[in-house]
Amino acid sequence: MTDATHDAIDWTQPSTQIETFVRAAFARRQAWGGGDLDRAPAATATIGQVVIGIVHARAGGTMSSYPPGTITRCDEQVWVQTGRGHLAIERVIVGEREQDAVAYFVAHGYTPGDTFDTSSRWTPQPPTPREFSHAA
Repeated sequence: MTDATHDAIDWTQPSTQIETFVRAAFARRQAWGGGDLDRAPAATATIGQVVIGIVHARAGGTMSSYPPGTITRCDEQVWVQTGRGHLAIERVIVGEREQDAVAYFVAHGYTPGDTFDTSSRWTPQPPTPREFSHAA
């Protein structure tokens, strides 16, 4: 993945917004044919020195005392605390290979309490003004 910061997840956002972000990145990948990571990267998250593409995830409402970006569950499911709720990660891309998130995180020894890099912040963009047609 070439520009991990461009499509990096902001864990301080609500889980519903992060899920939408992941879905939009996945839709871009599908539009580009699915495989060209340079042109259509997945939503990314960095843990340790590893950049992980997140291609399938869903929002959940469970809150914990952990700060955003912290893995709160890593057994039959992978949950990461967000600014509001948690994100259940289902499929990831690591090294251009898509795989099951649970299998990847468990095999690499991740446990609850491990944290993703939380330095990425999304800046709200003002709406782009549009010209309106006066025909009617």
